[in-house]
Amino acid sequence: MSVFKNPKVDERKIEGDIKRHRQKVRNQINEKIKDIVGGTDVITGEKKTVKVRVKELPSYYFRHIDISGGGLGQGNGNEPGDESVEHELEIEVPLEEIAEVVFQSFRLPNLLNKGRKIVTAKDFRPEGINDYGPDPKLLRKLTVKEAVERTESLVRDLHKKTGHKKDICRWALSKKNGDYAKALKLLQTLKKIPSENEIKKARSFIITDEDLRFRLDENEIQFESNALIIAMRDVSGSMTEDKKYITRVFFWWTVLFLRTKYKEVEIRFISHDTEAKEVDEHSFFYESEGGGTRCHSAYDLAKKIIEEQYNLDEWNIYAFHFSDGEDWDPVKTIESIKNLLPFCNALGYAEIQGGIGLTLLSHLIKELSLQQIPSNSNVYINGGEHLFLAGKIDKQNDILPILNGFFNLDVNQDSSPR
Repeated sequence: MSVFKNPKVDERKIEGDIKRHRQKVRNQINEKIKDIVGGTDVITGEKKTVKVRVKELPSYYFRHIDISGGGLGQGNGNEPGDESVEHELEIEVPLEEIAEVVFQSFRLPNLLNKGRKIVTAKDFRPEGINDYGPDPKLLRKLTVKEAVERTESLVRDLHKKTGHKKDICRWALSKKNGDYAKALKLLQTLKKIPSENEIKKARSFIITDEDLRFRLDENEIQFESNALIIAMRDVSGSMTEDKKYITRVFFWWTVLFLRTKYKEVEIRFISHDTEAKEVDEHSFFYESEGGGTRCHSAYDLAKKIIEEQYNLDEWNIYAFHFSDGEDWDPVKTIESIKNLLPFCNALGYAEIQGGIGLTLLSHLIKELSLQQIPSNSNVYINGGEHLFLAGKIDKQNDILPILNGFFNLDVNQDSSPR
């Protein structure tokens, strides 16, 4: 028997409601995307979701924030307030959905056809069904079908355990927002039968997280070229914990982008203070060092690795460096950058502002004739033969503009001063 024979179910209306609610959430995610990318939640823990605060919207997967010591109202907790406030909710959004918003137009700049070994870029075609995923992959009809079937199963069980009519059991389940245990307790302690009007107003079914169904995709192979990315991170004594955190977030999103968009791309990691060393991924992100700063050591080591291990005819090569710009020998660093540039499809440098005196970025702007990208005041670009990008970061939510400047082809092509 079709699950949609229940006359109270308007499939098109429910689908429309789901679509509208999820679109509102997506819009608010877009509005807050800078804060989400730079937030403390993204690189902590093993969960595949990101916590996002959004304006209150009636939806099946929202949960109210537990604020100890006070409520959500305008008062101070000891006395009532007399002004209304806009309530916010905290929701957990799949990381895949956040990545889809961030990476939708990202590409490695100047990627050329090189090499025999292939890098596969992710494209998608339907393969199966999953119980989590981003908004565009929600299977609305199947979600409604699952919700109806589950609700009807709970109603039958409540009817069997309490002896109440099924429409009363459905009313109790609706009143308790789909919570079976609370609906059962309500029915077992029910002293007054609900009116016919109350029963008619009860929802025919309730959608919960376990009803959601999403399209599961498989990768469609696209043949591209070899790509090597060298990530370089300043871990010297001038890099405070806040600065180090920003560098970790920047490279965390960079690595996620590369592994989301490209398969089999090689990533090498270099940490440096006065001396540079190649490290594994975990050490790169979490180990702290100290000492002075000689940025040229990282560029010299990157050049050495490329010269000894990679054929330029077979590899697209990218290097990205992050520092606070407090360099003991900026002249030597600029020389090392100029020596590395011919080996790279693109070379990027990001600097956290707040350094003492003239920072490395100040010297680079002058020596490499860098110009700001008109559409992105955080990013500078050179006008020479080899692509060099530089970015400045004042605060955590500047991370996304830097990522856009480095990996968004539209920005790089349309805004170049060349």
